[in-house]
Amino acid sequence: MTDVADEAQEIEQAERESAVAEIRRKAAPAVRVFADCVACGDPIESDRLQANPGAKRCLMCQEAFERLELLRKKG
Repeated sequence: MTDVADEAQEIEQAERESAVAEIRRKAAPAVRVFADCVACGDPIESDRLQANPGAKRCLMCQEAFERLELLRKKG
């Protein structure tokens, strides 16, 4: 059985965690969300945006971009 002191401590801990989360949220850099791919203009897949809200390219264009970057580094 929990007593009043234990309950108060749990409430205090939850409030502290909530305050810390709010501070972190406010301090986090803003993420620009793109709806359309900057390369081809097609909509970025919703699954991709959920996984990476800062994605600037659709999956096909991102893969092509990464391949080109690899080739540039090699050559």
